[in-house]
Amino acid sequence: MKSMKVSERERIEAFKTLNEKMINEGYKRTDLTVSISKVNVYGLFLTLPFVILYVFLYFYVNKINLHNFSFSFRIRISYLFLFVIIYIGLIVTHELIHGLFFGIFCKNKFKSISFGIMAEYSTPYCSCKEPLKKNQYIIGILMPTIILGFGLGAVAIAMESPFILALASLM
Repeated sequence: MKSMKVSERERIEAFKTLNEKMINEGYKRTDLTVSISKVNVYGLFLTLPFVILYVFLYFYVNKINLHNFSFSFRIRISYLFLFVIIYIGLIVTHELIHGLFFGIFCKNKFKSISFGIMAEYSTPYCSCKEPLKKNQYIIGILMPTIILGFGLGAVAIAMESPFILALASLM
């Protein structure tokens, strides 16, 4: 824990305190914690079928024939730079969407939401200081994928944009 930032340590301590309080009030704790490493692996395998579906839909809806399809892999540095900048912005937006939906469900609304970066993993996070009901938590977890993944995927198909499709696939 020494390498952990103060805010991360405070967040973990606040969670432990809330956990103890709820157990003392008669709640039962079931630990469903998943490591960041596993989340990334699970996320890849859970979203891969949807990425494949959207790529298929992209080709089908836009009537792109794979037999006659040629892909030029010439990337301009300006497009690559733009892609990285937009991707970073979408990562921030992803966490803000978590916070928006968690905040909607909290008694203290957005005062209960905090954001940060897990320094050890260079991973941004959104944290909720209040307990949520299971369905509320699931909604808060899924909304960035629905909005940014499925939403951008639909935009990519409608605009025939492989650039947006790549961004959607990452979301």
